[in-house]
Amino acid sequence: MARKKARKKVRKKLENLVKSVGAVLGERKRLERVEKGLVSSLNKALGKIGYKVVSAKGAAPAPRRRRRARPAKVTRRPRRRTGAGPGRPRTGARRRRARAKK
Repeated sequence: MARKKARKKVRKKLENLVKSVGAVLGERKRLERVEKGLVSSLNKALGKIGYKVVSAKGAAPAPRRRRRARPAKVTRRPRRRTGAGPGRPRTGARRRRARAKK
């Protein structure tokens, strides 16, 4: 008995849900018709000056642009540093000159 009542409740809720979804879909279709009418009347007015209005749904997607390809990242060994510079040990003739100055 309890199961039958529960099933009836669920069935009634489901029917109500289906009705409300149907009502929402009907409203959307009605709004689409209204929007098409408004867009067409606006196009009539704006067409005289060279403009055209398109609804967001009916518009064609924007063309995709190709991004410039970047070259592949090349991993290579770091160059061997040569010559004297900050943080480099002095070698050869430079070392001798530096010692001679002291």
